[in-house]
Amino acid sequence: MKTKIMASIMLALMIVAMAPAVSAQPYEKAKGNYERARTDYQNTYSDWNDANSEFNKAMAQWRGNRNQQNFQQLMNAARVAASKAADLMVKNMEMIRARIEASIGISENQKERLYAEIDNYINEIRAKQLNINNAGDDQQIRAAAGELHQYWLRVRVRLQQITGLIMVEFADGMVQRVRAIASRVEAKIQLMKDNGIDTSALENWLADARLKIEAAEQSLAEAENLAHQINENTSFAEMYPAIQERIREAVQYLKDALNGLKNTLTEMKRHGYHVTIQGTGTLVAQGNGSIHLTGTGTIEIRAPIDGNFIVSPNATVTTSGDGTKTVLGNGFVQYQGYDNALITGTDIIVDINGSGIDIVASGTGRVRITGYGTYKVYGENQTGEGTWDANGITVILETGESA
Repeated sequence: MKTKIMASIMLALMIVAMAPAVSAQPYEKAKGNYERARTDYQNTYSDWNDANSEFNKAMAQWRGNRNQQNFQQLMNAARVAASKAADLMVKNMEMIRARIEASIGISENQKERLYAEIDNYINEIRAKQLNINNAGDDQQIRAAAGELHQYWLRVRVRLQQITGLIMVEFADGMVQRVRAIASRVEAKIQLMKDNGIDTSALENWLADARLKIEAAEQSLAEAENLAHQINENTSFAEMYPAIQERIREAVQYLKDALNGLKNTLTEMKRHGYHVTIQGTGTLVAQGNGSIHLTGTGTIEIRAPIDGNFIVSPNATVTTSGDGTKTVLGNGFVQYQGYDNALITGTDIIVDINGSGIDIVASGTGRVRITGYGTYKVYGENQTGEGTWDANGITVILETGESA
């Protein structure tokens, strides 16, 4: 588990290397918190193991001579071992908490919900531990220890699901960060192309990077599906290797995409074009209503809209499927009926109206959303998620803020 978390953090640091204005401190802090939680868990495991050894010795001694003194020593050893087991359960959950903190792909709202869920489990464990410590005779000790064991069997499946899902969420945050970088690069390539520069090599590198990003998303979707399959009949030990393999694939795809983007940036710089990577983000939104975007980067319309989208004259639009294209009086262009579309440009304006909206907007700028649906935004240093309604919300891509 540690290896995979650290691999993801190293990938995050690779992204930071491409955007030196972004501080690496959050990743270092997350790494430190996880290491401390892991050390605490290991120390507690050692304490529990020692207590369990003492219990086994007391059990062997009582079986050899079943007198009252040996029985009392056995009960005392059982009490201590059960109490240490409770400590170990708590440290395990605190380690999961540290993993959640380290995941940039989880919004603060999601984190708070998971923290509250885990805190509830911890409080229940502590209450049952208190019952063990206060047990007055052997029957009470057995009953209290049994309650602790049965409770742990119930909650550990959910904790295993959480562990698998936060691994996926962390990697997904990296995917969206790389996507945002690629969008800024794509907008600049389009500008170079508009200025008459041969960008065929750059476009090939970018296309390959986008394929790698899509492959990473597919691998993570498979990993998420596997994590949801964890239940009382399917142990985490069975599912974890498969989840880990899918995440490993996604991380490798992202590394390859980043290497391609670095080559692209180097070639662009040779032509005198520089790309500002810092201050980029991604918005994923689905629902019905209207979306108004102003900014630089790309907007992917991923499904047919029962409505239309209108773009400013300086935007480049690639569509698939059959539809109609109409140039309006102000020079803006209206599209209707297409299966999907990719909109690219610098300082562009995009209006999307209708039902069945499913978009990914990456780069910089502001997005105003009204109607009803759900969204998730991956800013440079934070992640947000929620619903949108008739009152509308404004999302700032660069920061991940919404209001």
